[in-house]
Amino acid sequence: VAVWHRTAPQSHLPMELPQLQPVQSEAAKGSDQWVRSCSSHQLRIYRFRKQLSNVTVLVKFAYLSLSLFEEPCWIVRCKTCDSKYSWQLPRLPFWASNGIEILCLAYFGLIFRLRELSLGDGNQRSRWHTLREVLVSLALVDCLVASFNTIGVVPGIFRLCRLCRPVIFIAVSKFVRMTVNRLWRSCLRFWEILAALVVAVLFFVWFAIVMFSRSEEGREHFQDWPEALASLLLGPF
Repeated sequence: VAVWHRTAPQSHLPMELPQLQPVQSEAAKGSDQWVRSCSSHQLRIYRFRKQLSNVTVLVKFAYLSLSLFEEPCWIVRCKTCDSKYSWQLPRLPFWASNGIEILCLAYFGLIFRLRELSLGDGNQRSRWHTLREVLVSLALVDCLVASFNTIGVVPGIFRLCRLCRPVIFIAVSKFVRMTVNRLWRSCLRFWEILAALVVAVLFFVWFAIVMFSRSEEGREHFQDWPEALASLLLGPF
C-alpha cells in the first residue's frame, strides 16, 4: 500500500483514509502478512469481507446445527420409516434442510473467493484452505444431486455431504483450525507415551484372555481379542 506525504495533491492520493482503516486494524493485531502494493479495489473487497464476519459466524453454526433438525439418512432412504428423538426437536423436511445446506455451502464458496480477491498476491494457501475448497465442492455437488436423487452421489446409508460437514466446519473456522494444529503438534511430541499406553492395554488384554479364558466369566467376555478389548475398555462404564 503506497503511503503519500500529506503535502501531495489530493488528486494523486492512491486511496482514501477510510480504506486504510482495515490495514491499520490488521497492523495493530500484529499481522505480518503484507504485500508490496495493493489496489483500492482489493481494499474495498477486504472491507466488505470483514463486514460479513458476523454473518459468517452465524452461517457456520447454522450449517453445523443442521444435524439436529434434518432427517437421518436412513429415514430418507426408507420412506415408510419413522423415528422420534427423545429431545422432541422439530424436524425439517428433506427439501428444506438440503436447500439450507446448499445456501451455506454457496456462501462458503463466496467467502473463499472474496478472500482470494482481497489478498491478491498475499494470498497464502495452506493445506486447510485446499482441503476446505475440495470438501465444500464435493458436498455442494452431493446436495445438488440430492435435489433430484435423495441418496446423493454415493449410494449407501451415509450422505457424502454429511460426512464432510464436521471437517468443513473445522476448516472454515480459523481458531478451531489453530486449536487442531496445536493438538496435532502436541501429539507428535508425546507419541511415545501414546504408544506405551497402547502396548499396556494390549498386554492386559492378553493377560485377561490367558487368566480368565477357562472361567465362566472368561468364556463370556474374554473369548477373543476384540471381545476382550471391548470388555476391558467398556467394563468400568
